[in-house]
Amino acid sequence: MKAFQDLKIEGPSSQLQPFLDELVTTLEGWKVWSGSEDWVMPKTPGSNTVPYVAINTRQGLPPATLFLLTNRDTTACFVGNIVPDSGALSVEEYNRILQAFHADCVAAPAKARRLTVTLSPDEILLEDMLSRESMHLLRDFVANANKGVGSHTPFDYERWLAFIAANAKDKPPLNPELLRKWLIEQGFSYDVAMDMYREFKFGIDLIQRLEVTTPAADQVHAAR
Repeated sequence: MKAFQDLKIEGPSSQLQPFLDELVTTLEGWKVWSGSEDWVMPKTPGSNTVPYVAINTRQGLPPATLFLLTNRDTTACFVGNIVPDSGALSVEEYNRILQAFHADCVAAPAKARRLTVTLSPDEILLEDMLSRESMHLLRDFVANANKGVGSHTPFDYERWLAFIAANAKDKPPLNPELLRKWLIEQGFSYDVAMDMYREFKFGIDLIQRLEVTTPAADQVHAAR
């Protein structure tokens, strides 16, 4: 499943801050935010991050502005968002811009300063996020479900509940948004996947709430 990538740069402030300062003069295919002569934008009161902004001018990429955020002690920075000049970016477009920024502006200077750079994968496998039991039950549901109605038939409903109950035991449970996207990739319509997203989220939330409240209720009952 395609996923938006993350880019994070970490290291001691004595190395990361000079890296950020030099980034202003070493940008290739990018330009500094034109709204100010300063690379660092004004701090937001109470904020833990300071945004750095670069505007993409690289040919072959959708025009967009990239927001690089740093923590307060300047030991880590990460790409907080990439905003296109118009419309919305697809996952592929977002990742192409992020990868270009990494290749053009980050990889070599970060390596020179021995900073740690992490670029997350552009694809997520549910098998890596679910227990074997949960993955088996989810695949069993998808293989047998009527994709036009989701979990609305009796047998499909039972399979769906079995998956939700099993995944509630996984720590942590699956992100509902990832599940929704995966279901669409498996052939479920957007509307059906949204219904199942809500059912899954409600089921996980309910089970987790019961796990918190049931022991207390049992203790009260036992005391009586």
